[in-house]
Amino acid sequence: MKINMKNLNTFNNCAKQHEASTDKLMETLHNGNLEDVLLFVEKGADLTHEFEKKNKFFNSGYHKPLDYLMANCGSKNKNHRKDTFTPKQRIQIFDAFVAKTPNPLDLTSDKTLNIALTRGRAEMISKLANINVKIEDRHFVDAANSIYRPDKTIETMEAVLPYVDYNVNVTNPYSGANAGHIVARHAHLEAFKWLEEHGLDKNVLAKGIYPSTYAYMVVSGSIHIEHDSTERLEFASYLTANGYPIDTPGKEGITPTEHAINNGHVNIACIYIDAEAKVKPEYLSNVINATHYDKATAEDVVTLGEKLTEKDKMNKNTVMLAYRELFHIIAMNNKNMKQAIPIAEHLSFKGITPREAAKWLQSNDTLETSTVFFSPTFIAHTCDQLEQVIERNKTSKTAQITKPPTP
Repeated sequence: MKINMKNLNTFNNCAKQHEASTDKLMETLHNGNLEDVLLFVEKGADLTHEFEKKNKFFNSGYHKPLDYLMANCGSKNKNHRKDTFTPKQRIQIFDAFVAKTPNPLDLTSDKTLNIALTRGRAEMISKLANINVKIEDRHFVDAANSIYRPDKTIETMEAVLPYVDYNVNVTNPYSGANAGHIVARHAHLEAFKWLEEHGLDKNVLAKGIYPSTYAYMVVSGSIHIEHDSTERLEFASYLTANGYPIDTPGKEGITPTEHAINNGHVNIACIYIDAEAKVKPEYLSNVINATHYDKATAEDVVTLGEKLTEKDKMNKNTVMLAYRELFHIIAMNNKNMKQAIPIAEHLSFKGITPREAAKWLQSNDTLETSTVFFSPTFIAHTCDQLEQVIERNKTSKTAQITKPPTP
């Protein structure tokens, strides 16, 4: 069969122009130019074109122009929490896309609805439903995860609620989490209260790959929330004040308090301990271990020690375990000595010096059975260093107290 080169060239030129108009559409979506977006739609840009995973427009799994419209945080706004288009403009563009597409469902990818939910596009939920995008139980949980627009979380959940029969306790079948677990993770207290008003189950335990209570999830935290932020502390306080379970084990059998301590969230742990959470003897040593991984500080150790003392939980066993972990982190890295000194001072105030602790631990074979080899020379040297500094600091503080006032 003879190929008509003239027709082939015409076809190729048309294809290139079509591709060029689609590229231009993407650029205008990125730059937030409403008039140009509508112009390229009108000129016939391919609205159903699926881009490769890695391309000049997408780097986060957005495959189609509609995906990018849902994400839509372009060059005008470096802060991804801000939007290039207003909700009204986004609806106008969406309607233009639909008007030019015989089967509007072809506009979507498997990511479109999820992007709309995590970006807080509440105004787009009914629009997507109208073109037969299927909204399932897990999407209500995704609506609680609008991490880029936390101010839109409640509005987005409200938009999805009718499609899940007004049941806020539906779960994501993959993670086992409900919307309450997600907003707890983001420490979004107002959204959590909204869920309560709509029937949130207080005692539910996520039973998927991350079995957790709400008290556990607020410690797990989000990268968008600071380590021990006011939001986290307020959320933890709210849970304890309103009778939410704080001792139910989560992932790997770890309780919320233990999870908080292991990750250096000492202030949250103290809130749970104040609410009579169960306390284990190794809690203080776990925080000391966290200092080695920069998850906690010496001040955190002292804070927890004071809280345990206040609750009459600072017994000899707790102190000895703490000393063992102190020797442990110094053995792993001598740079930890700086953190160890105020911790050792705090422990010595409980009436047990580093040398006394070392002697007791050695007599009970505790040091020999731990993960780091402790030679007698190392222990003696470490005790000398710690006790010299403790004594020097004690003398300095005494001198400051007894120093007569300047006339």
